Amino acid sequence: MARTGRRTRVAAVAAVLIVIAGIVLIVALVLLRDGSDDTLSDAAESSLTTTLIEQRNLTEYLEIEGTLDYEGTVTLAARSDGSLIHLAAEGTVVGRGESIYLILDPPTDAETADALAEVASAQDSLMVAEDDLSSARAGPSDADMAAARADVATAIEARDELIAAPTVSEIRTAEAAVAVAAEALEHLDNPTDAARAGPF
Repeated sequence: MARTGRRTRVAAVAAVLIVIAGIVLIVALVLLRDGSDDTLSDAAESSLTTTLIEQRNLTEYLEIEGTLDYEGTVTLAARSDGSLIHLAAEGTVVGRGESIYLILDPPTDAETADALAEVASAQDSLMVAEDDLSSARAGPSDADMAAARADVATAIEARDELIAAPTVSEIRTAEAAVAVAAEALEHLDNPTDAARAGPF
């Protein structure tokens, strides 16, 4: 339908142009004859006839409905190098000012080194975490269990010594120590004349 409307428009414009060209040609011939010979001009004036000229637009418009489709492919050139991180899908309707694609600028050497260092650190932390997880799942070792049992036995023995009553020998030893301390206290409270004089 679009082609038919286009042909009609072209034919109308061509017809109007032909009519205008004919009028211009007639006017030019009349002017040439008037300037060259009066006799010819008289004959021309007697033979000329008048024609009604219709004034109208030189173009005609035809309104049609439809979708304008461009065939073929279009090559898009990026303004800078980098990694393509977004590309609009085929058939996406894009408005003025919207992005069709996005390009991430390439990182600098320093940024690359920092990223590699962070990756290495993350890998080390992951290995340590995996070792800790394996140890937790495996439970305590035999050596750890033996050391813990020995600590418990020592603590029980110390508790029993505190709770148990003293033996006869322990009581006699303590009484003797008390007697010696009392005697020393008595000597300090009531010193002898020799103790007061001190050594010469």
